Amino acid sequence: QLRPDLPAGHIAMGHYYYWGKLDYDNALKELDIAARRQPNSLDVIFGMAAIERRRGHWKDAIANFQKAYQLDPRSSDIVFNLAETYNLVREYDQAIRFYDKGISIEPDGAYPRMEKLLAMLLAGASEDSVGQQLREGGVGGLAAHDVEGGDGQPLDDHLHAEQLELPEIGGEDLVEL
Repeated sequence: QLRPDLPAGHIAMGHYYYWGKLDYDNALKELDIAARRQPNSLDVIFGMAAIERRRGHWKDAIANFQKAYQLDPRSSDIVFNLAETYNLVREYDQAIRFYDKGISIEPDGAYPRMEKLLAMLLAGASEDSVGQQLREGGVGGLAAHDVEGGDGQPLDDHLHAEQLELPEIGGEDLVEL
């Protein structure tokens, strides 16, 4: 028999409602109950942040991810989710800052490097500067000269502004706070 006053059961039910049922209201209710007993639980705070982001409540999501980050600044999951959320709300400078933190935590990871390059482009960086970043730092340990383009030539042969084909982004593709 589970004791209803223990936070662990409410955390588990919150995750069940979030992941299993996509029932965000009940997931938040369960995590809120757990938060009353464990206000600094990373499981609770991170779960609430993820739910709020899924619901499009960007300010609440960022606030909770920031709180989780304050509690555990070396967690790559927290750092990457915070960076991704800033990217979604077009706060690219903050996104890039947290992608850089993620890269410092996991220097061989490709994901934060690729997402950082995307955030740089979305922030208005030139394709040349992004190409230079790729040539210097690579992505996940691979530099542009190590990766072949579609024609078998090294990718760094293709990293010129006039040759890059980037998708247009705008209108309904953008997220509002």
